[in-house]
Amino acid sequence: MFKPLALSAFLFVSTQATDIKTASQKAPLEWLIAQTVQLKSIESERFFRSMNDDQLIKEILQVVNYDSENDELIIPESENISNVNDLRAKLIDYISNHQLSNFKKPIDKLYMRWLGEKGSPREVSASYYDEQRSPIKGHYYFNHVHTNISQDNKSLKLLKFTPKKTYRVMTRFLEKRDAIASTAIADHRTDKAYDELKPNENEHLFLLRGVEWGGSTHMGLVGIKKNWDLLYRGNEFKGEESIIKSRSSEGFRIVNHPNRKGPFSYKSWLDVNGVEIWNTILENAPFYQLGIKRSDNRGAKAQWEQSLKEGKRYVAVGGSDFHFTIPCMRDRTLHYPANFIPSNDPSQTKENLMNGNVSFLTRPTAPKLSLYANNVGGNNTVGMGETISNTNELNVHLYADFSDTKKRMSSLCYNTIVTFARTLTFWKKQRWEVRFYNQNNQLIAKKTINPKKHKKGKSLKVSFNYSPSANDLVRAEIWSINKKKKEVDLIGATNPIYIRQPGQ
Repeated sequence: MFKPLALSAFLFVSTQATDIKTASQKAPLEWLIAQTVQLKSIESERFFRSMNDDQLIKEILQVVNYDSENDELIIPESENISNVNDLRAKLIDYISNHQLSNFKKPIDKLYMRWLGEKGSPREVSASYYDEQRSPIKGHYYFNHVHTNISQDNKSLKLLKFTPKKTYRVMTRFLEKRDAIASTAIADHRTDKAYDELKPNENEHLFLLRGVEWGGSTHMGLVGIKKNWDLLYRGNEFKGEESIIKSRSSEGFRIVNHPNRKGPFSYKSWLDVNGVEIWNTILENAPFYQLGIKRSDNRGAKAQWEQSLKEGKRYVAVGGSDFHFTIPCMRDRTLHYPANFIPSNDPSQTKENLMNGNVSFLTRPTAPKLSLYANNVGGNNTVGMGETISNTNELNVHLYADFSDTKKRMSSLCYNTIVTFARTLTFWKKQRWEVRFYNQNNQLIAKKTINPKKHKKGKSLKVSFNYSPSANDLVRAEIWSINKKKKEVDLIGATNPIYIRQPGQ
């Protein structure tokens, strides 16, 4: 049984690691197909509207059968081997000659900043706990998921999922992890998926009525009221007007991918509830290294951090923005980035989101994060999104639950890709670091951890003491730091705990 790797481990082959064409010659067909579809999907927004006309995609689907129910590619037998070989040659040629491979690798400024840091400003302790006796339970929230009834594009229906199929795949994913979750299907300008699915809702996956709404400014609206009168008029509004008009939906209102088509500044977010600061599988590493800025997650995250400095309390979430499956990567692209809510009642998802009681994880290898704090010597413990009244010193503790990271993702096809990827990457060179920040986005504590120690059912608790300023906050992140490739990527992050002094 193979363990899943971060997507950055196999989506792109760094030109510094190996020659792309040489590596592609040795690749299994599954890797070549997944790589090609992924490259095309980030190449241009036009691809989303014209997939049906893409000749290479057409040829893939003519030569290879895709079993989307099991996320497997069925490759023809020997009598059609010439067709397979022709397809291989075309895929290798596309990947090796793709313009993205010609980008000059920029310096990762985040890595350089990390390189110049000293040790932790405070002493940090790390202890391990048995996952079977974990003090933290909770559920996933899968955000920004589309189905084939989404009113955006009609192309390549073969790789799109109906609402029922989307729900079925999510349920199987949860069953394998003995987990529960909630979701609000985010089809453009329609909430019909909710009405179709709600009568057959199961105990694994709770449904909220949702929609992706707005014109050039997209908003995720979670838990909206039935028969909302502006539901089908989203394209009439954009920018701040979208935020104002969405108030009547009565939902939890998220600014989706605020930096995708140029920054939508936090100064224009008004009274929105949340912001999607990590969108799709386009993580900044390795996409940042290739000059891809379709999601610009780092930019969105920086905007959110600046808003915190100015005293705003926007809730940070991640979203998969799933529109169509990439063969052999179905579960990865559908579910991640995911969100984790430390509550066993998914029917309270909207309330927990409103309260900021949520963290997000960018990939299957990320642990589920829960942040808590209490006054030293006191017994009043608060969690993410809450405010604690402090007079002296806080004890801050982060729980990182690794139990789901050891679950098998899904298909043999996925594992074929992962196995090949291990021959190409520097994944063994990575180190992880737990990091804590205050309201001014200053690093206040950090601790290096080794994720390999969690193979035998052990999860992590990281703790430290902190004397905050008058008005402050504390939040946590986990970074993956690759010293060989000189890059940093985000594994997961929490929302803040807010700190106020008595009388303020």
